Amino acid sequence: MTKETIDHLATIFPINRDALKSKSKHQRSVSILKEFSLNTSAHGIPSIARSHSIQNRLFWIISLYFQYPTQTSVSFVTEWPQAFPAVTICNYSPIRYDRFIIPFLN
Repeated sequence: MTKETIDHLATIFPINRDALKSKSKHQRSVSILKEFSLNTSAHGIPSIARSHSIQNRLFWIISLYFQYPTQTSVSFVTEWPQAFPAVTICNYSPIRYDRFIIPFLN
């Protein structure tokens, strides 16, 4: 907008003249990033965006980094027909085999 247009609009409507001035590309990018960060559902990101000091932001970033969030997906696939024996013994069990088998041998 030109200065004349801003002056004309300012006389008709009681507005803030600074609001009509165009922002730089960097300011727009920062504004969009801050708006996204405040409204996202990602855990902890709004806390970082709401922090006003660098120390608080560093605290939130470091605390989120050391949480080590993980996501595990498990899927089961059944294949029929299965040949006998369709049983698998897994070594990852927390029980000891010798303690488990002795009662069955007696």
